[in-house]
Amino acid sequence: MSSVPPNVIDDIADTLRTNYVGFVGFTILIWDHLDTFTTEVEYIWKGKKGLLVYLFLLNRTNTAGIYRQSSRLPIPNIHT
Repeated sequence: MSSVPPNVIDDIADTLRTNYVGFVGFTILIWDHLDTFTTEVEYIWKGKKGLLVYLFLLNRTNTAGIYRQSSRLPIPNIHT
C-alpha cells in the first residue's frame, strides 16, 4: 500500500484554502458592484464626465477581469 507524503496533503489543503479565500473575495466584489449599482448610475452614468469618472469606470470594470486572469495563473511549487 502506498502512502501519500505529508507535503502533498499540505499542498492540497493550502490550495483549497487559497481557492476558498479567492471565492469569498470575488463574492464580496460582486456583492459590492450590485449593492452600489444605483448610486453608480446616479453619479457616474448620469453625471458630468471627467477624468475621475473614467478612472472610476476603468477601475470598476478591470477589477473583475484582473481577478479572473490572476486566478488562472499556476500555483508555484515551493516545496522542491
